This record gives sequence, structure tokens and C-alpha cells, in this order.
Amino acid sequence: MEPLLRASVGGEPDARHLRRGDPLALPIPDHARARRVGGWTGLQHAHGPVHGAGGRIRAGRAGREIRGGLRAALRRGDPRPLRLGAHQLERDPRSSTLGRLSRQVRGRLRRDEPGVHDFVVESSRGRGHGALRYTAVSGTASFAVGQTVVVVNVPLLGDTVVEADETFELVLNNAAGAPIAYGVGQATILNDDPYKTLIYFNSQAGDWVGLGQTFTLTPVDGTITSSPSGGGVHVHFDGSTWWDLYFVPPSGASLTPGIYEGATRWPFQSPTTPGMDVSGDGRGCNMLTGRFTVLEAEYGPSGEVLRFAADYEQHCEGGAPALFGSLRISSSVSRGPRLSVGSTAVYEGDGEPKSLWFVVSLSGPAASPVTVDYTTLDGTATAGNDYTAVSGTASFAVGQTAVRVAVPVLGDTQVEGDETFELVLSNAVGAPIVYGVGQGAILDDDPYKTLIYFNSQAGDYIGGGQTFTLTPVDGTISASPTGGGVHVHFDGSTWWDLTFVPPSGTTLTPGLYEGATRWPFQSPTAPGMDVSGDGRGCNNLTGRFRVLEAEYAPSGHVVRFAVDYEQHCEGLVPALFGSVRYNSSAPMQRVSVTGGAVTEGDSGARALNFHITLSLTSIAPVRVSFSTRDGTATQGLDYAAYTGSVTIPAGSVEAVVSVPVFGDTLSEADETLYLSLSGAVGAVIGLPREAIGTILDDDPLPQLAVNDVSVAEGDPGHPSQAVFTVSMSAPSGQTVSVAYATQQGTATVGEDFVYTSGTLTLAPGVTSGTVAVPIVPDRQEESDETFVLLLFSPSHATISSGAGTATILDDDKGMGFYTVTPCRLLDTRQAGPSLGPNTTRTFNAAGSCGVPSTARALAVNLTAVAPTDLGYFRLYAAGAAAPPTSILNFATGTTRAGNTIVNVGDAGAVTVQCVMPLGSTGATHVVVDVFGYFQ
Repeated sequence: MEPLLRASVGGEPDARHLRRGDPLALPIPDHARARRVGGWTGLQHAHGPVHGAGGRIRAGRAGREIRGGLRAALRRGDPRPLRLGAHQLERDPRSSTLGRLSRQVRGRLRRDEPGVHDFVVESSRGRGHGALRYTAVSGTASFAVGQTVVVVNVPLLGDTVVEADETFELVLNNAAGAPIAYGVGQATILNDDPYKTLIYFNSQAGDWVGLGQTFTLTPVDGTITSSPSGGGVHVHFDGSTWWDLYFVPPSGASLTPGIYEGATRWPFQSPTTPGMDVSGDGRGCNMLTGRFTVLEAEYGPSGEVLRFAADYEQHCEGGAPALFGSLRISSSVSRGPRLSVGSTAVYEGDGEPKSLWFVVSLSGPAASPVTVDYTTLDGTATAGNDYTAVSGTASFAVGQTAVRVAVPVLGDTQVEGDETFELVLSNAVGAPIVYGVGQGAILDDDPYKTLIYFNSQAGDYIGGGQTFTLTPVDGTISASPTGGGVHVHFDGSTWWDLTFVPPSGTTLTPGLYEGATRWPFQSPTAPGMDVSGDGRGCNNLTGRFRVLEAEYAPSGHVVRFAVDYEQHCEGLVPALFGSVRYNSSAPMQRVSVTGGAVTEGDSGARALNFHITLSLTSIAPVRVSFSTRDGTATQGLDYAAYTGSVTIPAGSVEAVVSVPVFGDTLSEADETLYLSLSGAVGAVIGLPREAIGTILDDDPLPQLAVNDVSVAEGDPGHPSQAVFTVSMSAPSGQTVSVAYATQQGTATVGEDFVYTSGTLTLAPGVTSGTVAVPIVPDRQEESDETFVLLLFSPSHATISSGAGTATILDDDKGMGFYTVTPCRLLDTRQAGPSLGPNTTRTFNAAGSCGVPSTARALAVNLTAVAPTDLGYFRLYAAGAAAPPTSILNFATGTTRAGNTIVNVGDAGAVTVQCVMPLGSTGATHVVVDVFGYFQ
């Protein structure tokens, strides 16, 4: 349960943080001494009139007033006075609960002995509205022996109506065990609509400034003032404690509604970044990072703050625990987490990997997960040309307040203006969007660049083993002459100084300067240098630097300057490498990779070489990591996966990485793999950062051949096919295809076979396929005939035998008749059901009852058994159309038989059909006996 306000008359009040939605504590102490301020008015006691309550009571260590609502009936020296006193700000039901107090009025009853008191809440002089402003309560307060306080809770019902302050009363009666001294306490509900003034703190465990507490300060607790400061706003609280809050925009800007990312401690922030500082109660940050969202900012003619609303997040000393909070100065903006996306900028570069980072943020932690969709939208920058379009969903876990979104920037060397695009938020779930469009600025750096690049080895004290770049986006970079050389200074959220000086009496010009020591303590005959910053520097150092460009104005001012350097602190091996470009077109030291090709061979491994190259001869070793990935080649099958690093020695410009590739005898396409660079030390990764290596196949193509076939022509109703087999001499690692078409010989298209053409495709590893050509059957006695299947236009193979001959064997010579012992093929009395009107039954014939499977026709006896209606049978080859004529007619109730000849159909089967008059419901059994066959 949240802590509650407890204010006692005559004791020490704990008058903490009252505001809309907070509980009101009505303490009723057992006895008290209080200094009266102002006059007293009459108040009705449950047992008659008592001394009145009103005015103000001064209490607490600081002696500050609890103004306008702490009421009690007091009589100095009463043996057991029973009193009430407190006040409360009205709650806005649309806003979330503020601070640490519940939404109730709490009263405390005090006494020294056990006893019982009844109490009831009543409106005072008609000014309260009963259930419209609070929930009426009544009950009995019971005191155990030694107990002196009973808390009475009165729930409040806040609203957003602009109205006067309102009051109600807690009335005691029916006391048992002790008399009632002061039996009526008055509570005042203070209106705070439509404008609120408050300071809200939500400190995480481990946060130094807020000490892990959640609380709210309002004008009830002390004085809250606001004033302009450094282009921003300063808010001060003065009460039993004190607090100062500063929110300042980047230098030269005005503090207006929006999201302010990357804030550091005011007044020490970079001129290009916002500043903030929340401190108080004797605690503050030495250094801090954070962000703040200004939701409302209105100023008067003289710059005075009229209305202001901001939510903030502050981290002390680089720690993870945060102080979240909200500030409202005469503002109607409700509290609660809101979604925003900030604007950001980056120098485009020349094509090396670079991203522009947006921060999608919540103005405060949410109690449940939050999601929001985002997508990029072209401005003057276009997707695919200046940046890579992205879209997705930012998901916030409970308590998470930031999600970073990277948009790849496509740099170039063209001279052009700065370009912009937008990241747009939509479809938020769990929090509203307040600032849903962030602008991304791609700043052109062609042909002249200004930057400071650091590449620090592990163990280097100055750079801390980090690799990073500073540009004018991050702070101010200046260059000035010093001692015949150049001094470069960076001023931002941190600071850096870089000095490069030639031997005494000379001017710094392009060239290599070896044997440098710490400036300004170097020998007059040696160059001097010093790279220091962020509170770190060398006592003594050694190093060297190469000046690539140095141009000075007649006045001596530095116009253009470019230098690459290597510095070692205190004689140690770890180095700080780096570069400076000041308004310079000199390229940065870049490392890139190009690919190669190698034939695979039939076995073993061969080396596929990739060349890693520097853009300039390096004054120091350059190390870069690399890794392979599949293209069309597969690691482990076609090549050995390879990950590692390579060093290009000082004075060299190239190193070679050899990737093993595996030989085989499988005919296949040329295959590719990629080698990518990452993590360069001593240079930046340029283009191309990834190269293609090709494995050249050196295996002969497989050969295709088609065979000859023979096929019987068959009879009508019994079609056949000539099936050719196309074979391949060896498996292939790729898809093989070949075109085919038939060509007449003695056989004629349309009369003896169907013209057929197409493409046969064999998947990798498959060595044969078939082509089927339909044969046109007949019953004409003739000679055997031939046609040809031709192969042509092969892909990934050659043709060794491209013509296959098909011979159509005539099978229409005179047929012989052969008898068999009469045998029953079908009897529906045994294998029902009977046949109804227009129903059929198909049964096997060839291969049964001594009839061979090669039989062409059968001699059978067909019998209709006990028909219940007149009709007739049709008997025909299975799979063929039913003939229009009957084979056997029958009459109702008459069993009748007859002989017939019938062709054999599909799979040696025959079909019998029963035909009866339309609408008939009759049926008949059928019996079929075979006594001979033709072949």
C-alpha cells in the first residue's frame, strides 16, 4: 500500500505530497498543544458546540504553514482532546494516480486509554456534495489498550470541472471509555482544474538523486517557481527540502515542444546538444546523460514562463538506474508515458558502412508492454540512392524507455547539398504518440571533410581501446596555428586536443615526421605531437605522423589540414592510431578487398586468393578481420569456411587471404563465395568491403543418348506408347535439359503415331529420363513401321547419340479361337448386388477361367435371372463407350440366356449394363459364363 499523508495537530506533521488524486489524512490525536494563527469560528460537536476551527496552523520542524485546509477544534490543556486535521487536492479522473498516496482521505483518532468512538462523514454547511465528491463512510473506531491512533479512510471522487474548493466533515459520537473533546474535523478538497503545478519523481533503485523513491511535490508542499535560463527553463522548489530542475536546448535554440535526445549535464553540455540537471536535497550528478520531452512551453513578453510541461529521464555517472519524472507549471497536460522519435544527423561518408541512428522513446516507463510501428519516408533524400529504407516494430518491455533504429546511409563522393528523410511512427499500442516524425539529416561532406578519428589498441591509456569518430555533428572542431604547427580542438560532451609541430624553425608541411615526442617538451630538432583529452594525457610519448595536407591563410590561420598519426604513451607498445581532417579533401586511410578465381581440380584443395589493399602506404601496421560466406558455393562442400584477421605491415599496401577450395569430378556451374571485412584497426573499411571469389569448374560435360524401342500397335480401345529412355553418361551438379521431337520414318504422323515434342529436364544428380510417344492403334494387317525421336539443343551436357528409332509392331494378323471349359466369370446372386435400371458392373475376364491375359475377345453365355421388369443387356469392353444395341432382351419374371462375342477392355475387363424403361424400379441378376477366347 502506498504511504499516506499524516498530519497531526500539536505534534509533528508528516505533511508530504498532496495533489490531485492523493489521499487526505485526518489525524485525530489524543492531546495536543498548538500555536493558533488567525481567528477561530464555531464548529458543531456531536454533543454540542465546541471551539471553532479555521484559519491556519503552523507546525513541523521548519515551522512552515499547512495552508488553507488543516482544520481542528482545539482547547489548550484539554485532558483528552479528540481532533482532526488535514487537507487534500482534488484528483483528475482522466490522469493516472500521482505520487505515493492513495485516493483517500485518511483521518487518525488518538487517545491514551482503550475505548470506542462512532464516526460519520457529513458535508459542511452544504458546500460538499456527498457522493459526488467523496464516498460517505461511517463506522466505529476501536482503541486497544495503549493504542492512540485509528486511521479513517474517506475515498475522494475527483473530476476535471473548474470549481471552488470544497469541504466536508468527520463527526464523532457515542464515545465509550473516553469523552470526546473535539468531535468534528473538516477536510478541504482543493480544486486543481484546469491547470496544475507539480514536480513528480520516479526514481529507480540505485539512482543517487531520487534514492529509489516515488513522490510528488505541489504548491501544498512548498513554493514552486520557474524562470528562463540559458535559452531554457529552470524550476525551483523550496519547502522542507529543495530541488532544482534545468532543461536547456542546444546553444542558440529556444526550448520549444519536442523530444531532446542526448542531453548531458547543464551547464557543461556541448553547444550542439541539449543540457539538463535534476538535483536537490543535497544530491546531484557530477556527470549525467538523459533525454527530456517538452510537451508544452509558453512564454510571456519578457521571457517569463507562463506554462510548461516536460517529462524526463536522467542517469547519473553513466549508471543504468534512472530518475524518471514529470514537471508541470500551470499546465493542463496530463501525466503518463508518451511515444516520440527524435531527429538525428550524420555525415554521409564516402560509401563505407555507416548508419543514422534514431531513438524511439517513451517519456516515462509504462506499466505494460508498448509497441509502435515505424517506417522511413523520403524527403530530399531518396531510399535506395541516399539511404536504405527500413520499417518494423519497436517493442518496449515493461520499464524500457528507448529502442534504437538504425537506417543505413549510402555515402558517396558527389558534391551535393544536405539531404533529409523521416522516420514515421504509427499504430501505437500501450501509449499515445506525441511526436511521431523524426527527421534524419544526411550531411554532405564532399569534397571537404572535418573529422577526428580515433583507433585505440587494447591497453592504450588515451583512447581506452575504443574506435570512434567525432564530426561537427558531435561538437565544435577548430584548428589554429601553434609553434609552426597545428593545434586541433574538439569541444562537445567531452573534449580533445591534438597538436602536431615540426622541428623548431620550420613550418608544418605535407610529409612524414618520424621520431616525434611529447609537445611542447620535444627536442628542437625533432617533431612534437600530443593527443590528449577526456581527462587523459601522456606524461611522455613517442610516435610519428604523416601530414597529407596543410594550407594556411596569409594571416597564418589554418585553411585545410589532414594528418594521420601513431602515438605510444609512456614507452608502451599499445598505440593510439588516428586521423584528423579539417576542411580537407584528403582521403582517409581505407582498407578494401578484391576477389579472384581458381579452377577447382578433381581432388584435394586449391587456394582461392583475396587481396586486401590499403588506399595509402601505412605509417603503422593495419589489422583487419575477415570472414567467408556462401554464394552459390557451399561451405564444407565446395570450400573451407575461413574466419580470422590479417595484418598489413607498415610500409606495405596489401595482404593476401587464401581460402581453400575442394576439387571434384562433378560437372557443375562455376560457383561463388564472399569474403567480408570487419573490425579494422589503423584504417577505416572502404569500398568494396566485400569481394566475390569464383570457383571455376573444370570437369567435362556429361553426354546424352537416347535408345531404340519396339512397341505393339494395339487395337482401338487399347492404346499403347513408345517410351524412349534418355540417359546421361555421368551425374551433373546442375540442371540438364535437352529438346526433343519425333520425325516420320515408314510410320506416318496422325495415322501411326502422335507427333510429340518438348524439353526433357534432369535435376542435379539425376542420370536418366523418359519420353513417351502415343501410338495410333488399328485392326489393319500391315507391315511393321518406324519413326525417330531426335534430341537437340542440350544445356549443361552434350549429345553422343541423338536419334532413337521406334518400331511399331503390327499385331493384326488373323486371330485364332480357343475353347475353354465353361467357367463362370460373374454371378450377381453370389457376388451381388443385382443390376437396376441403367446400372453397370465391370468384371475381370482375361487371366481368369483359363483365358490368357493376351486374349483379345471372349465367347460368353449371358443370362438374365428372375428380372422384375422388362429390359435388355449391353456387353462391351471395359473403358470403351457403351454400344447403342442390346445383346440380350428379357421380360418380367422370365429367365433368359444367349451367346455373344465381346472384346476385352482395359486390364482384361468387360462391362455389362442393364437397361430398363424410364422410371422403372425393377432389377435383375446376371450370370456370365465363358467358353472360349480369341487371340
